[in-house]
Amino acid sequence: MKRKTFFRGLLLALLLIIILLFSWLSTTVFRDVSGYGSKNLCSAVYLQHRDPKDVIREDLADFPLSLGKFTVNEKDSSVTGSVWGIAKSKTIYRKGCGCTLVNDLSEDEIRRQKFTFPSKPVVNGDTIDWPYGDRMLKPFPSNINKDHLQKAVDNVMKETSANGKPAFTRAVLILYDGNIIAEQYAPGFEKNTVMLGWSMSKSLTAAMAGILVNQNKLSVDDPAPVAVWANTEKKNITIKTLLQQTTGLDFTENYTRPSSVTKMLFRKGDMAAYTVSLPLKYDAGTLCN
Repeated sequence: MKRKTFFRGLLLALLLIIILLFSWLSTTVFRDVSGYGSKNLCSAVYLQHRDPKDVIREDLADFPLSLGKFTVNEKDSSVTGSVWGIAKSKTIYRKGCGCTLVNDLSEDEIRRQKFTFPSKPVVNGDTIDWPYGDRMLKPFPSNINKDHLQKAVDNVMKETSANGKPAFTRAVLILYDGNIIAEQYAPGFEKNTVMLGWSMSKSLTAAMAGILVNQNKLSVDDPAPVAVWANTEKKNITIKTLLQQTTGLDFTENYTRPSSVTKMLFRKGDMAAYTVSLPLKYDAGTLCN
């Protein structure tokens, strides 16, 4: 009798552990999978104009993204993702805004948002020299072997990843002495195709900040322009520490498991507000994260 009671208790404990584990997975890992997949598929379809089947095969086939099921809805320009029918995430496309993952706010609230966009300048890029336009006038440098360069570009385009699968390189652009000397694109991609920026955005942000500093419109030693940080322990966070990633905020950037960054990107509607709310772990300017 005691043995039966023991095994019954053990079975119930294991069942409880499985339920708790599955609950944790469904609210973290599975949400990250469905969020990442729906957001990236939506951007690929509505901004890059790619075939959904190609995106799923090339971009979403590796584990754990392969657990997700993703559906494109042309009627409302959206993509829905889920894992085994749960942990659903929806991303909507809005012209001029790109693709937005629905979190915190309702889909209706997001669709009702109004934005004013600056009008694009009307210019003919073919009449303006690169990099401001598309006109290329400089001759190919005589000290570079064009055949060898093309072979190197071809090798990169055919590159494989560590597991031997295609790396799906989308574009190669080579600059020499301020001039484009080689460029090549995968089928379905060309020079005007928008690409995922990820951390390249940091370099662009830093460059724009540098321009403002040069114009005496910005001082990197000023406090970060975050009103809720004033008169708190975060008041010593400056624009410089933001640019150098030394704010000291308790933020973990790990994409192999649920972390601060996956929560911010795929489970939060206002990513900036979430990050602003994080506690201080180190003194500003003392540790690069």
